[in-house]
Formats: sequence, C-alpha cells, structure tokens
Amino acid sequence: DRVLAKLDLRKYFEVVVAAEDVSPNKPDPAPLLHIAGVLGVPATGLVMVGDGVQDVAVGHAVGAHTVAMLGGFTSREALVATGPDFLLESLFELPAVIAQLRDDAGHLRR
Repeated sequence: DRVLAKLDLRKYFEVVVAAEDVSPNKPDPAPLLHIAGVLGVPATGLVMVGDGVQDVAVGHAVGAHTVAMLGGFTSREALVATGPDFLLESLFELPAVIAQLRDDAGHLRR
C-alpha cells in the first residue's frame, strides 16, 4: 500500500492483497477467492495479471482470465507453457486486452 500510495496508484485498486493478508498464498486460489469475495463478483469475473507461473496457475485454478507479463524473473518459455490467455510484453498493452474481454455492457466475458 505504501508503494502504491507513494506512486499515486492506490486509487486505481479496489482491493490489494499481500502475502500476509491471506493464507495459503499463491498458487493456492485463496488470494483470488478473497478478492472476488470483497468485490462481490465470481472468481471467473477476475483478470489475473502476473509475471510468474504461479500467477497463471492461480488464475486457472479459479477460472479467471489470465494475463502473463514478460520481463519478470520467469522466462517466456515457462510462461507460455502455463497457457495464459494473453502474453504481454508491456503493461501498456493491458488496456487493449481488458477492452477485448469486455462485452457491449462493459462486463467481462467468460
């Protein structure tokens, strides 16, 4: 929260979950199920964005859309092998992916 606040980004997140907030941690689905509960949406209505195989795995575990980000510690090959719905080179690509996932009413398609 402190980093997001310092960068003036906290306002863009309704829920932030860190390792100490929910147990067990990824790749267990508990963190995403917690987020879905706080938001009052089904877990299938979430988009999991991450740079590790555990991020894609937890997204798959709850039926969420999965977006793998290149540039972290995980290789392209390892991320591709997890079968994410999308593989991005840059976060600047994320808004287009989210737009692609929305229906005409603005809700995430499943």
